[in-house]
Amino acid sequence: MIRCFFKNSNKLEVITDLSEFDDNEDKKSKVVWLDMLLPTSEEIVFVEHTFGIDFPTKQESEEIEISSRYWEEDKKIEINSFFLIANDDSAHNETVSFILQGNLLISIRYKELKTFEEFSKRFYYAPREFKNGYYIFSQLLDIRIDADADIIEKLSKDITRLRKHVFTDYTNDDEEMLEKISSFEDLNMNIRENLMDKQR
Repeated sequence: MIRCFFKNSNKLEVITDLSEFDDNEDKKSKVVWLDMLLPTSEEIVFVEHTFGIDFPTKQESEEIEISSRYWEEDKKIEINSFFLIANDDSAHNETVSFILQGNLLISIRYKELKTFEEFSKRFYYAPREFKNGYYIFSQLLDIRIDADADIIEKLSKDITRLRKHVFTDYTNDDEEMLEKISSFEDLNMNIRENLMDKQR
């Protein structure tokens, strides 16, 4: 699925049918964001042909070394960024690819992410504020960083609670405690990897 955010007068609108952009240079120039969720090969080829941009495959995005997840070439910026997914029983980093070219932002992702849901709420509340792809990208990162901060705060509280429980309740189930410690360590490693990714 592709959501296309484009300028109409002095505000942004969203459409999902991109056929009207065929050979319409004026409309194409007004597009500021293409958000591609689980794109099909046909959708990728269409966007590459229509907007003149080459995309990395999902496997290529995931295999890129941490030190090479950001690069610039020919007035184009390509970024592969981790988005942390933390559930009660597991945590992992999901890679999202971004391409910034001129005022156009393209995002390619293979999972529904709360960051994008939150951005949609902000967009529908005040669509005129999002003037170009750079502004949209910075807002997505702001939302993601706030969410990461909440996860870190919750982890800190959970560790404090577990420590108090260990030293005050001598009937603890050792296996259960080890499972919790292991899950905390797993989350901590994913957070560190996520933060290192953002710093680069």
